[in-house]
Amino acid sequence: MIANDFFSSIESFSDFKDVFDADRYRPLPSDWLVVVCDIQGSTEAIKGGKYKEVNIVGASAIIAVLNALTRVEIPYVFGGDGASFAIPPDAAEPVAAALLGTRQMAANIFGLTLPTGIVPVADVRAAGLDIKVARYRLSKKVAIAMFDGGGLAHAESMIKDQGKKDRYEIKKWTKSPPFADFDGLECRWNPLKTAKGEIVTLIARASGGDSLAIYSELFGKIQTICGAKENYRPARMEALSLSFNPQNLKQEHGVHTQGKGFFGRALYALKMAFENLVGAVIFSRSAKAGDTDGNKYVSDLVKNTDFQKFDDTLRMVMDNSAAQTAELVQYLEDQHQKGRLFYGTHVEQEALITCLIFDRADRHLHFVDGARGGYAAASLAMKAQIRGLEGPAGPAALST
Repeated sequence: MIANDFFSSIESFSDFKDVFDADRYRPLPSDWLVVVCDIQGSTEAIKGGKYKEVNIVGASAIIAVLNALTRVEIPYVFGGDGASFAIPPDAAEPVAAALLGTRQMAANIFGLTLPTGIVPVADVRAAGLDIKVARYRLSKKVAIAMFDGGGLAHAESMIKDQGKKDRYEIKKWTKSPPFADFDGLECRWNPLKTAKGEIVTLIARASGGDSLAIYSELFGKIQTICGAKENYRPARMEALSLSFNPQNLKQEHGVHTQGKGFFGRALYALKMAFENLVGAVIFSRSAKAGDTDGNKYVSDLVKNTDFQKFDDTLRMVMDNSAAQTAELVQYLEDQHQKGRLFYGTHVEQEALITCLIFDRADRHLHFVDGARGGYAAASLAMKAQIRGLEGPAGPAALST
């Protein structure tokens, strides 16, 4: 097997419960690298109202890396306030340049700092952990990566370790000037409103025993309480509507008009407005325009959302009733008290959706996060449990 074909060669599956089957995972090639970028001070930025900016910077990092690597499919995950990737060694140069460009954009446009580092997989394994990857298929043309082994989270801690900062600093991996291509990044949908009463962002991490068995049991309980994925997915065809509100479009506009003058910014604003107008017509009438079939695109969009994923941690964004949320939190709390898992939750009335458009016919992926910093807020609650700085995050942790 050629290392650069590693991810594309993994057999895929489409039932999310198989995420917790150890046989679905393959260890990363020994010479590969792990790349982690995580917005510094994201909690404070979100408290200051920059939750959309935080989301789009994380998504920008992903599209910049993917545009830099057009000939190899790599595993990656969107974390709400950052992203992680696994890359072959010969990809380090273009990926580092792309992420340095993303770092510049984040600072110049949004005033956000994006620390980024690259860790050899060998260093992770030397610490006694591993990084294994599975391939979860959302639709015929779109698959996303799941990670197990504990190594991805450990790589993040290695990058943040001040004593190892110079070793893993991304600048040492490239001599090229910073350059990021954000083509394909879009953020044009109105927030997804809850249909049942609450948009719940959940993060859970096993803390003892057979971790995959704990996650499998947890996911089974979620299905018992909330039903099949069609019952709790936040993206539904009837909930989707394109936005013409400048406040909802300014983040994408800022990313794509960085360094452009007045006329460049105005031209992109007109482009967005025109495309949204055309989109609104074809989506509402199930019509076609070029290679875009309105009904198929929206149907595929619903399928191609990452509202449930796994990267050493279970991450989910669900549309629940208050009663379902209360029952789920009670189960989580019971498991936490038994020492089996840590968790954090965040409840809102909306979810945000950020899009990567590779082509409008059938290759597009859509990141979902709870409004007002869903993943970041849930992660903060979970990390408080892990550090023991606060009591168990029971129902009080649900307030925003």
